[in-house]
Amino acid sequence: MSSRKDEHTAGITLLDLNAHRASSTGSSEVRRHISLQAKFHGFPWRVFFIILLLPLSLAPIIILSAIAEMASQNYIRGRSCYPNGLWKEAAGATWRIMDSTYFFTPNLSFGNMTFTQVKVIDIAWDLLVGRGGQMGLAWVNWVVFNEWLVFHLEKWRTSYKMYSTVALQTTSWTMLGVAAKEFLYFGERSWARFFRWLAVFSMLISTLYVLAFPTLMAAMTGYITTYEPYVEDRDHDLKEWSKVDEIVRTISSGGVGIGFDEGALYVTAKDEELIRAVDDFISKYATANKTLTFTWSGSQPAEYIGDDGSGIKQKVYFIDTGVNWEFEKTIWTTNETVTIEVPLSTGKPLRDLVAPQEQYYSIGGRYGDRYNSSWVRSHSSCKPSETYQWGFSYIFVFMVSIFNFLWSSIMISMWLDTRRGSRMYKSGRRPGLLRSVLDLAAAVREELGPNAEPGKPLAPSKPTCDSFLSYLVVDGATLTSFSATLQTNYSMPSSYIFPFFVNLNFCAVNVYLTHANAVDDVLVRVLLPSTREDWELRFQATGGGCFATIMGFVGLAPAVPQSYAAVSTG
Repeated sequence: MSSRKDEHTAGITLLDLNAHRASSTGSSEVRRHISLQAKFHGFPWRVFFIILLLPLSLAPIIILSAIAEMASQNYIRGRSCYPNGLWKEAAGATWRIMDSTYFFTPNLSFGNMTFTQVKVIDIAWDLLVGRGGQMGLAWVNWVVFNEWLVFHLEKWRTSYKMYSTVALQTTSWTMLGVAAKEFLYFGERSWARFFRWLAVFSMLISTLYVLAFPTLMAAMTGYITTYEPYVEDRDHDLKEWSKVDEIVRTISSGGVGIGFDEGALYVTAKDEELIRAVDDFISKYATANKTLTFTWSGSQPAEYIGDDGSGIKQKVYFIDTGVNWEFEKTIWTTNETVTIEVPLSTGKPLRDLVAPQEQYYSIGGRYGDRYNSSWVRSHSSCKPSETYQWGFSYIFVFMVSIFNFLWSSIMISMWLDTRRGSRMYKSGRRPGLLRSVLDLAAAVREELGPNAEPGKPLAPSKPTCDSFLSYLVVDGATLTSFSATLQTNYSMPSSYIFPFFVNLNFCAVNVYLTHANAVDDVLVRVLLPSTREDWELRFQATGGGCFATIMGFVGLAPAVPQSYAAVSTG
């Protein structure tokens, strides 16, 4: 019985030990998790991620600059017709994607669609990206501007027009007018006013960018017809450029004897099998005494073409009868002399050929009509087809990327400035539509007085001095209590220190506060004129401290008639 009890007790002890080990392991993991949280708790993640947006907004500019040449070479240069409708060999045609002729042309276009399809894409882009993007930018504008507006209220006198416009009509033409007016107001020269002026200017151009955003998005994109190259022949008919090819060999006579039709036979650059057959025929049977070489120094007609740099324009081979011609697995024995003309290609593009230096082209293949390069160049053009492409103007994309980077820089700079310097922002105050309406209504109510009623003329009202207390914030201290009392008809007899005054109205504010790392109870007493019209934003500190001998109205009140706000600390 006892042994069973011992075993049972031992089992319980072992179970408790395992539970203790498990709890120890769990607690160490919790401590590790808490230590990681504590380690990264103070890191300004929001500031870090917002600043990270700057290089991200700069990335499109760098990418577009880097791939501009690549896009030009691989996307446009290989086309016969450029996006602006010019034939690639025409005067003024360029494949450079950043050329000014492509400013409004969507030269980065895609697809092969009908008009209805590209129109649907274009409308969807304008609605989703143009208007949707404007909504997103306007929301960011509203948040940043309203946070900065509170910072502005802490430092500068702000008109009702500016406050109501920034708070309620942030992205509007009214905002542009108000920002322009504030921008033109300079005031005294100081660094503080300069940064205010810079912030207002930033608001002006940011608002202009957001208002223009849908227009920029629409101008950046578009649709164009696809183009096909054509050449006009001597009968004024348009021939597709697929039927045009450079003549590299000509069998001017003797073609009937080797299986071809009567007349000249043109061997074009695309006819590779026939080129090999002619070259093999020349290499086997041509002789030096049966070969004529035409150069620029001779008196031969100018229509002989070529010159690859050696001065040779053309060679003519005469191959006698009785030899074998092999082509398409058929062997013919010549029964008359075969004359083969071989012009030497200049290797120059068509646009650089100037008469009398010419190259010849066949329209219609082996038995087509022959045209020189001057004719082909002057009579070729691109004609629109029945299909469309949709895309972007590369220059406009690059330009909008720069605008977007500037706008992002302004938003981040104003947000960081507000975060750094605004006491209200540090205390947790954030913008809101209803908050702005209530703040504006409270300020108007204070100006009108408590006796103001709709539809009745304003009667003289008694001054009040308590409305500003809702915004009272003291850095590094905690407010324990405060009060504001209106003193009217305050009088003081003359003495050898203070002047005589009677019927003085002023606002007496008592603020009690304590500091976080000190055991103290501080009283700050402020006296200021009872109306804003009587206060010229001047300040007078009368000293004080823990050994101050006077904290009454006698030491502070004389400053009020001189339009000062006076303060003393006890």
